[in-house]
Parts: sequence; C-alpha cells; structure tokens
Amino acid sequence: VSQALPTDDSRLQQTHCPDLALSQPCFSGNIFWHTRLGHLSFDKIKQLGFPCNNTNMPSFCPVCPKAKLHRQPFPLSTTRASRFFELLHVDIWGAYRCFTHDG
Repeated sequence: VSQALPTDDSRLQQTHCPDLALSQPCFSGNIFWHTRLGHLSFDKIKQLGFPCNNTNMPSFCPVCPKAKLHRQPFPLSTTRASRFFELLHVDIWGAYRCFTHDG
C-alpha cells in the first residue's frame, strides 16, 4: 500500500518504509516517448520511427512551457575577444531546486 507524495511529480510514491520512495513509470504510449526523448514534438517522434498513435495524443504537456526559453540569454554583440578568457559568459542564476525522493 502506498500513497502519492504532494509534489509536482506524480510518479513518486510513499511506501511502508519511510526511507524508500519508488519511482513508478505512469506514462504510456505517446507521452512516454515524449518525456523519454526530452519532450520532443510528436511529429519528430514519428519521424524517428517510435510508435506514436495519433488518436491518443495529449493536447498539453505541463513541463514543455516551463522548459522553453523565450528570450536569448545574452543580447547580440559585435564585441569579439582577441584572447582566450578575455570575454566570459557566466550563468549567475544559481542552483535550481530539484525535488528528489530524499529532499
């Protein structure tokens, strides 16, 4: 017997053992390949030859809009570095909160 954990990830289940969480794949068909291949479009999944049924395609994936970037990370520039490490682009966003079974 298990109960679902209150997270965005509906695949995590709490079991009798408090130190153990099971990840159960709850995807089937199209959505399985969509998530397994990095949220690839269904047209591309079909082009790759993976089984993709048109009748049960989901109309919305909750992860895809969250993962899309809508603007370029750096503005276009005509400045060019003349030596190595003269111009650096650094990600200063910081650590991302990633929920796992052990926190």
